[in-house]
Parts: sequence; C-alpha cells; structure tokens
Amino acid sequence: MTAHFRAWESLRLNVGDLFDISLTVEGYQSSGTAVFTQNDLKISTDAADPQPAVTTPAAVTGTAPQTTASAAGSGDYSLRIGEVSCAPGGTVKVPVYVYNDPGIAGYQLFFQPEMHLKLNKIERGNAYRALPTINTDPGKCPYPSVVYAGSDTMQAEDGSVLCYLNVTVPAYAAEGTVFAVSFYRAGKDGCTLKLADIDGEKIDASFCDGHITVSGEPAVMTAAPGTTAAAPSAVKCGDANGDNSIDQKDVTVMRRALAGWDVAVNDTAADINKDGSFDLKDVVILRRYLAGSWGVVL
Repeated sequence: MTAHFRAWESLRLNVGDLFDISLTVEGYQSSGTAVFTQNDLKISTDAADPQPAVTTPAAVTGTAPQTTASAAGSGDYSLRIGEVSCAPGGTVKVPVYVYNDPGIAGYQLFFQPEMHLKLNKIERGNAYRALPTINTDPGKCPYPSVVYAGSDTMQAEDGSVLCYLNVTVPAYAAEGTVFAVSFYRAGKDGCTLKLADIDGEKIDASFCDGHITVSGEPAVMTAAPGTTAAAPSAVKCGDANGDNSIDQKDVTVMRRALAGWDVAVNDTAADINKDGSFDLKDVVILRRYLAGSWGVVL
C-alpha cells in the first residue's frame, strides 16, 4: 500500500484520511468469475504511523512563484509558471516567465496541467526571437512541450515570457478552486527538463510551478435569435458520470478519474462530502451509500 500512496502523491492525488481498504474485482460490461482469499487487516495503535519518504529530483529546485521584483532580485536563474485567475468554463493564458537568464542556446520544457484542465495549445512568448518547436500531441509526446536547440547564445530579459499555456477551466469548477499548472518533473519517456549552453552542457535552474484560481461566475449562455436557451440541469450529488442516476457506474468513473484515466467526471457531483475537493474520501462515502448499511445520506 505504501508504494501505491507514493505513486498517487507523485501525481498530486491527495489520499487524505484512510477509511478502509478494499479489494474490488471489476467486470465492466462483461462476465466471468474471480476467486480470492480473505485477508484480515490489523492496525496497531502502539507503533508510530509509518511515514513515506518524500524525495525531490536532484535536478529540480525552487520555491513557489514569487513576484516580479523578488524573483528578479534573487539572482537565481529560474523559470516560473504564473499565477492567474479565471471564471468557471473560461479560457486563460498562463505565462511561463524567465528570470536571471545567464545566456542559453537550447531548452526543453515539459508541462503537466492538472488533469481537470484542458490544454488547448502552447503559444510563443517574447523572451527569445528564435522559434521553438511546440508539441501538444500526446501521440508524439505524452507531455506538452516546448523545445529549442540553436547555434548561438541568447539571453532573455527578466520577467519576459517564454511561452503561454492556453488553458480552459472546467465549467463546473467552484469559486475559489485552485488548479495546479506544473512542470513535468518525473523524467520518464525522455521528457526531462533541461536548459543548455552553447556546448550542450546543462545549466542549473529553478523550475517553479503556478496555478489557476477560479474566480467569478461562469459565462451566461445565450440562445441564438428565435430560440430559447435551455436551463442548465441541477447537479445531483453522487451522479459523477451525469447519467441522472447514482449507481456503481459513478464509483467506477470516479476511481478511473483519480487514477488518471481520460474520463469525463463532474467534480461538483463527485465531491460527495462537500469539502471543496474530489478525492478518495468521496469514493468511500459513495460506496457506503450504495451499500445501504452505513446510514449515509446524500
């Protein structure tokens, strides 16, 4: 289980409190049998709770994004994703700033917006005149990227923008929700953050993540002339897949969304305990509701 927790945490999936552990055999639109042996889980209150080790990639350092003045005065070469706000369902350009550039000849940057965000495209900024290669096709690279390699040294001004991440926020996002917009740091599949000098040698830098804060009301939909706009349907707590019923299919889609599958889930309906976030605690509560013996009321 510790290995599972560490993997979830690396994907920014906060497990929260552990209510129970279950073995689930899933047969989705299929049939068959499964045989397994019951195991008893015993938790001792005498021993201290084990704490999973937290490691930071050696090549990645830095703190939360800072203001322009403090970042420019720190003296450290850094790339910083901005902190912006956006209304529910809106689209915003998230800048990637450059500070204290010592002069570089190439870079490769990979991004990992939170899974509920939709990355529409990456737009070129004003930091360098050279045109980078931009890739947002998951078939070519699993993570959106900006890559450039040249034969001359170039240097960006403090606070200039290397690129913009054009991102759409979910229409069902609640006021005050914060979505992380991060650099991809795991380095799998050759997707490694790198800044290089004229000889191709790596230059040390800090990579600082940013975020989008949901602020304001969603845009009002208007009907075309001569038609009537349909009123939006009320969100039913627990109806995560939006089929107007609460059943095991909702549990399945919630679990798959938390595991990183590309599935559609209504975060508002999936936030069963109304704590402002959709996580494993909500899955547990919904399972208990469907079991019928826990006295859970939605």
